[in-house]
Amino acid sequence: MARCPAYGASMILHRKLAVLFLAASLYGSLLAQGTAPVDDETIFAAVEAALHGAPSLAGADIEVTTREGAVTLSGSAATMENIATAGRLAAHVRGVSAVYNKIRVANRPSRAWFSTDGMSAQAPATRKGLALALGAWLLCAGAFAEAQLLAPAPVPPDAMMSALTAEVMGTLREDRAAGRDTDLAQLVEKRIVPVFDFPRMTVIALARNSRLASSEQRLRLAAEFQTLLVRTYSNALAEFRDQAIEYRPLRAAAGESEVTVRSLLRRSGAEPLTIDYDMADGAAGWRIYDVKIAGVSVVLAYRESFAATVRESGIDGLIRALEDKNRQNRSRAAGA
Repeated sequence: MARCPAYGASMILHRKLAVLFLAASLYGSLLAQGTAPVDDETIFAAVEAALHGAPSLAGADIEVTTREGAVTLSGSAATMENIATAGRLAAHVRGVSAVYNKIRVANRPSRAWFSTDGMSAQAPATRKGLALALGAWLLCAGAFAEAQLLAPAPVPPDAMMSALTAEVMGTLREDRAAGRDTDLAQLVEKRIVPVFDFPRMTVIALARNSRLASSEQRLRLAAEFQTLLVRTYSNALAEFRDQAIEYRPLRAAAGESEVTVRSLLRRSGAEPLTIDYDMADGAAGWRIYDVKIAGVSVVLAYRESFAATVRESGIDGLIRALEDKNRQNRSRAAGA
């Protein structure tokens, strides 16, 4: 299977904390100046990943089409709120210039609930229901406001990455100084895997072929893809634990749900290597969905080989190919 040339060095998480916040207007300006055009295939995959990752849209049947940055959503969803959620998720994807939301409510009755027939009989129940709903809303709003006051301030994504890197690299160095062998598999599983959105990475790598996969197949693909990438992360951590890492100032406007955390890996006797992390903020917090090494996407590097395998052997063939690759890696590790 195809691999990114710099892939072995790409999975190092970083050590040195350098968090610098600029004014929101300057953030937006700099980000706009440094943003490259996004092709329709990438936009499609990102929108599909965002919709599939939303729990409230689990039962929705939504079709996505893209053309010159414009996204059209069609199909059906359970409620108007679900429809609005799909539109918001699509609009927040990088590169989207417009969203045309044509989703309809599934099994919606032709007659409105508030009809003139029987209105007098419905009115008392309606008023009572609205009063109960309003009371419940006020209670929830009060509880939410209290929780907001007590909740800690959210951690910016670059600060989160810096703290995580310092912890992981510190563990590796302490173990080496004490003459202990680090359980890399356990360290990666516990501290690194949770910050990566492997299901979304898999959907992006599959692109339009993600439509061909069932829910079960998507889960199996994500699990095998995760195993493949985690092995590389583990090896990279051990190899580059002593390299100097620097973060660049975060370029993002206040309230952005998708950002790029940029960093620089300084290597002895070699040119510095840029490593950029594309991250999205969701229900589970900030998660990485792509890594770019010297401007080359690690996830997109797999798209061509994934597509070729799917054309030849289908989704099940791709699953088998990933399983075989992971099995070979385990055998080599056992024989080393």
